[in-house]
Amino acid sequence: DGGRYRTSYAKPERIQQLKSHPTLRFNLPEPLGYRGPADLPALSMDAVTFRYPPRPGVVTRTDSGSAPLLSGLTVQLGLSSRVAIVGENGAGKTTLVSLISGALAPSSGEVHRHHSLRVATVSQHQTERLRHQLDKTAVQFMMEALGSARESIKQQDVLNHLGSFGISGDLAALPIGMLSGGQKARLTLAQTMWARPHVLILDEPTNHLDSDALEALQVGIGSFKGGLIAISHSADFVASFCKELWILERGHVGVHHIGCLADFEAAFSQYSNRIIGEFE
Repeated sequence: DGGRYRTSYAKPERIQQLKSHPTLRFNLPEPLGYRGPADLPALSMDAVTFRYPPRPGVVTRTDSGSAPLLSGLTVQLGLSSRVAIVGENGAGKTTLVSLISGALAPSSGEVHRHHSLRVATVSQHQTERLRHQLDKTAVQFMMEALGSARESIKQQDVLNHLGSFGISGDLAALPIGMLSGGQKARLTLAQTMWARPHVLILDEPTNHLDSDALEALQVGIGSFKGGLIAISHSADFVASFCKELWILERGHVGVHHIGCLADFEAAFSQYSNRIIGEFE
């Protein structure tokens, strides 16, 4: 059922409950400081190719390195984008969002990014890194992550921010080691969203969240004023907000524009059937 969590069908009272619940809510702050034209893309890729550079002493088929992992990428993003990226493991999904965020540079082609654009990524690896911070509270972790900027920030502001992500009251004062996997994922998202980015990338966000938390995150995404990209294997989750489905296969991205739930189900079903057919 591709619409199991589809919050556009939720009753208004349920949406309000999820927005206000002290341990479920995900109230994503409004992006700050974007100065680009509202009617133009904030980021665009034109015929982008990416290949990893050759390792020393390894002979490759081309002078420029290994065969391309990604090629012919031509996509656009704005602050109203709602993109779901799907593809098999190893297809290059994380590489693609690293090109979007600027963590990687293309081997060829062009990436045009507005100079004021801020892109932030939340990955499952960031949550796993919290294992080195288990003796700190969520507040201490946030304050230390702010670095020198914390001198001008009130602790109450940090508490209010954590509360927007369901880490409120006693939870904010507990050692991170006592938090659940879902609460650690919330803390990682809260840390990332402190900078109020214009485009948020979520890499496998469903791994640590139960069904109520996923529904609350869908509500938060629905209210978010910035762009959203999600890498996820969960059709149930992304169906609630997806306006573009990017299917990554054999190094190329197929862009499917989604106008309604039926559009999403058709595009996702075709992709799933192709994957299943390859194993039969």
